[in-house]
Amino acid sequence: MLGNTRITGFDFRVDNDFDADTTVTIDSGQSVSQHSHFVFSDRGSEQWLVCKPPDNTLFIKHVPDPTQLITFRPGFVIDLDTATRFQKASADDMDIHAHAARHSPGGADPFVNSLPGKYIAGLTMQKNSSEPIANFQDIDVQLGSCKDTDNTIDMVLSSPLVKRFDVALAKGTAAGGYPSTIPVRAVGTWYRFFLVGRNVGGEVDAGFDRASNADASALLADFNTIDGDSSWVHYRQLGWVRTTAGSNNELEPFTNDPATPNEFLLLNGTGFADGDPGTTISNGINVARTLALNFAPEDSVAILQVRGYTRANSGNTGGWGLIRPIGSPDEAPSRTNFTVGKRNVGANSGVSATPLTANSPDPVGRTNVRLNNLSQFSDRWFGEGSNFYPFYDTLGFFFER
Repeated sequence: MLGNTRITGFDFRVDNDFDADTTVTIDSGQSVSQHSHFVFSDRGSEQWLVCKPPDNTLFIKHVPDPTQLITFRPGFVIDLDTATRFQKASADDMDIHAHAARHSPGGADPFVNSLPGKYIAGLTMQKNSSEPIANFQDIDVQLGSCKDTDNTIDMVLSSPLVKRFDVALAKGTAAGGYPSTIPVRAVGTWYRFFLVGRNVGGEVDAGFDRASNADASALLADFNTIDGDSSWVHYRQLGWVRTTAGSNNELEPFTNDPATPNEFLLLNGTGFADGDPGTTISNGINVARTLALNFAPEDSVAILQVRGYTRANSGNTGGWGLIRPIGSPDEAPSRTNFTVGKRNVGANSGVSATPLTANSPDPVGRTNVRLNNLSQFSDRWFGEGSNFYPFYDTLGFFFER
């Protein structure tokens, strides 16, 4: 098969003649293997390019802007005929030059090693659009592709998937995603969310597992029980979810923007109060302490907003803090050695001896800090004046998928 053309619309169709319209020529009934390729020269903005063979399986290719000579290697051996379609995510022009080796139709393992190691594109998570924030239990997974955790196979999700946290695991979209072999859902608890793959047929699905199962073991076991074999062995963690304090298996709302797929913002970035203000930093250097967060999962990078309080009627004060991962050198913070800090945190009206009663905070700054496997980090503060109370809001977290 040889062909080249300028693509000016959203899609073009493979056919078996040698015209020069928006098609690429192929001998109908032949197949394209993973060793064949289509080469694209991007003429417009960044976009996603999708190949849709006759069986409606999609293969996704990210095309940055500008990109010359993109090699598109489908993850499957695919049979092509006159119904095969390639589709672009925008109408920007592209040039194409394509060729494919002849191959016996219908053969080969559907999982092939074509994507680079650790590759992931798309597959972002969102609250299901049909659910109110107050009763959020379903996760929408956007289409995309990735390498599994062991870099063994390519996993391709060809259409968006909805998995339900409050329903026992079942295959497919709008189906349950909670394994039967892990304990009953608990309030205020983190759960991992995985894309999983089967080593026969190219099948993928998704679901939840408890935080201690970094290998998706309970989720994979349940899928194997459903299919009566041991073919579900591949996985890639896409993110985390956390249950609320409610009793109906609700999840804390978050956003996972496709433009920043490793960033998870809680309540659209407004966050949760998540630090104990009980320690007073007054007139000097406080000792290092270990703090644990409730609203950022283990081994993530927490996105923190730091606030400063003063005791009622105590006068202006200030604070400079070093906020670091556990195990960092224990250094003394100062006005020149700090992560976040603020002078003149104003005295707030009121008569209470505690900082959170009849007082309002001053913003001190934002910072990110890597957490350990207990969601802990270290801080140490230098206080100026009297009665400065640092307080943390967790706005979200970064998780390397």
